[in-house]
Amino acid sequence: MVIWKQFMEYHQRIDPYYGTVEGGHLLFGEYIKERMGRDDSLVLVALDGSSTIGYCLCYIQNRPPIFTESQVGVLSDLAVGEEHRGSGAGGALLKAAIVWLQDNGIKRVELRTSAMNDPAIDFYRRHGFWVYDHMMTREI
Repeated sequence: MVIWKQFMEYHQRIDPYYGTVEGGHLLFGEYIKERMGRDDSLVLVALDGSSTIGYCLCYIQNRPPIFTESQVGVLSDLAVGEEHRGSGAGGALLKAAIVWLQDNGIKRVELRTSAMNDPAIDFYRRHGFWVYDHMMTREI
């Protein structure tokens, strides 16, 4: 969970909206375990020897029945430890996730990243992603 904590701390520095509850890493661990037991989800781990240096979570999501494409792949999380960024681990995790989605008949993968996370935006653009939609928010 060290990588998840780094991932969340980074996002919290960008925007306090990403604040987590006490013990959030334990809750996330339970969420990952639940996802691992599902046929519509994939959890990948990048290793350097026996050390975990990154992880990826993706899943298949059903779309409303009005669309011709009934399902879409969702890249929920992709994180690589700070000391291993630029090593190719993130690209390898992304490629493996895309292959799994393709093998499951998925033709499109979507993800969300903070508009203020320039390194992630650059990473995804280098891997063929583009902005097709704008999510907007406001405090109420």
